Amino acid sequence: MLSRRRSRCLIATFDLASYYDEIDANFLVNDQFVDSVSERSARLGIAFDTAEYRVATTTLLAAFGRYRAACMRLTGVRAPRGIPVGCLSSKVIANVALSSLDEYAQTRPDVAYYARYVDDILLVARAPRRASATALSMAKAFLPLAARPKGGRRGEIVLDETLLGRPGCQFRLQRNKLRGYLLVGERGRDFLATVERDVKWIASERRAFLLPDGLGTESPISALFLGTDSAKPVNVLREVDQLKVERYAASVAVGKAAVGVELLDRPDSAEWCKQQLSPLAGHMTSPEQWLEFIELALRVVSVCIRANDLVTARTILRRQEVHFDRLGSRRPPFKPSWNGRAVSWARTVKGLREWYERRRLEELAGSLPLPHMGSAAVDSFLTSLLPSRSGAAPGGGYKGQG
Repeated sequence: MLSRRRSRCLIATFDLASYYDEIDANFLVNDQFVDSVSERSARLGIAFDTAEYRVATTTLLAAFGRYRAACMRLTGVRAPRGIPVGCLSSKVIANVALSSLDEYAQTRPDVAYYARYVDDILLVARAPRRASATALSMAKAFLPLAARPKGGRRGEIVLDETLLGRPGCQFRLQRNKLRGYLLVGERGRDFLATVERDVKWIASERRAFLLPDGLGTESPISALFLGTDSAKPVNVLREVDQLKVERYAASVAVGKAAVGVELLDRPDSAEWCKQQLSPLAGHMTSPEQWLEFIELALRVVSVCIRANDLVTARTILRRQEVHFDRLGSRRPPFKPSWNGRAVSWARTVKGLREWYERRRLEELAGSLPLPHMGSAAVDSFLTSLLPSRSGAAPGGGYKGQG
């Protein structure tokens, strides 16, 4: 594309705002969509039972409706659409919801390359001599934008739901994340080569996760995540990507520790678990990022209980309790919202607390050898493990669910 001296091309990146919250999954039972799936399945020789699909999908949509109703009870914010983040079906729907956008963009004149990862879009197009290099101009030229968005805020860039065949959805481009570049001749080729080199370097497994000298440390499992000097081995990434990679690396480390605990004899597993996971637990419960790692820290608690390393397990639970006590009394670290509307901080803390206590009990129950413990032994164990003010009642009772 840039082989000639004066060749020109445009590159733009787009990102959709609150993508999962703006999906109306009812398009899945829309006649146009079902007919399209049926036709493609027949063309590819794949069996597709339309009636069975409609029944199963209708059941799923009803479950999504109950999810939104529960969210409204917790937050006080009504959500007319949206799908839950995390479940497997949501991941499939999130990709399928923009399949018509893929087809539209790829068939536009002058589009040389188009790629999408869920709601992140990259578009490369041939540039006429007087082409504008702004991402907004590229969005207008190559994406199906709504002339008069329904219910959109002033200045928003909204995709045309009718043209995409996704009635009820409101896909909005984030203005602050629009990026556009005009590449010309040799400088353009150098720019692309630099991007390619940096992506390979940043994305390499060795650079992103493992420090070369990490395997020689006292805690090689934790070195996968922390490094030998507790420096983060993923600090080359932008903050949001760094957090994602840190979570993944920490999850890998916890998984490896869990396997090691199962393989070791009971007398040895506690000391080994403490050696491997104690540094990781300290990082996950630090004041700066305990919220980001709250669920993964509960997984560490579960592994520690299986290994009979109750010291590390108690440390994590007590640190989290301290953070929760401070959370309600301090100035909110962020402005909570649901489906684009503000939610009170007190309500947010209350909902988070309720979720945490449920997840904590799930991890504790899943890690105890319940068939070999009587109810009194379980009650006594939970009382000794949990901080007194959040779970243990006077006299040894546990005020939890289940």
